[in-house]
Amino acid sequence: MRKILFCLILVSTMLSGTFGQIGSIRGKVIDSITNETLPGANAYVEVGKALIGASTDIYGYFHIKGLNPGVYNVNISYVGYTKKIITTVRVNSNEMTSLEDVYLTLKDDLKPFEIVEYRDKLIDTRTIDVIRSKEIKNIPNSRNLTSLLNSITPGVLVSDDGREVYFRGARNGGVVYYVDGVKQRDGDYKIPSTAVASIMVYMGDVPAKYGDFDGGVVVVETKSYFDLEAERMAAKQR
Repeated sequence: MRKILFCLILVSTMLSGTFGQIGSIRGKVIDSITNETLPGANAYVEVGKALIGASTDIYGYFHIKGLNPGVYNVNISYVGYTKKIITTVRVNSNEMTSLEDVYLTLKDDLKPFEIVEYRDKLIDTRTIDVIRSKEIKNIPNSRNLTSLLNSITPGVLVSDDGREVYFRGARNGGVVYYVDGVKQRDGDYKIPSTAVASIMVYMGDVPAKYGDFDGGVVVVETKSYFDLEAERMAAKQR
């Protein structure tokens, strides 16, 4: 029994280490003449003899997930258009590599495909705000999580009823919340600001471990019992 339990723990540890190191590639496919997005375009990479890929959604975005860290060539194709190959795209552990907009041209029999070398962005499009409990205490109108986000994060809009948060004009559902590592349906839950230890807000490209979101990710860590007890003792000594 002990041997079986040990083996299960070992396998679980190995799997968690493997899955924790994956990254992804995201991009948007556009018609080079009309500047319209191309839903249903195919994007894939070759891993040995296997192909890992995804199709673009109705907004023209694709997201290739489950990639080990390394360098890949991204193949992008669409019926009636010249295939494009973007080379040397680097994927890092627990990160999403975001490509520039990919423009496809109408098919040319003399040019069956086009090769473009990937270059890292000079400007990081990911915006990260981190707020600690000491700062939260000094923020006015910080009754709950929604009011906190509205007060501290630029580019945030709150719905009239105060229940929904939108980042940079993202559509409804474009924001995801994690509280103490657990994914939440939305931000409409009762967490008083006094119970928040820290808030981390990702806007733009978000780490791959949080999934694919156009708006942003809000990561909340609440105070532990020991944090609250220490605050109570400190207040008594004042």
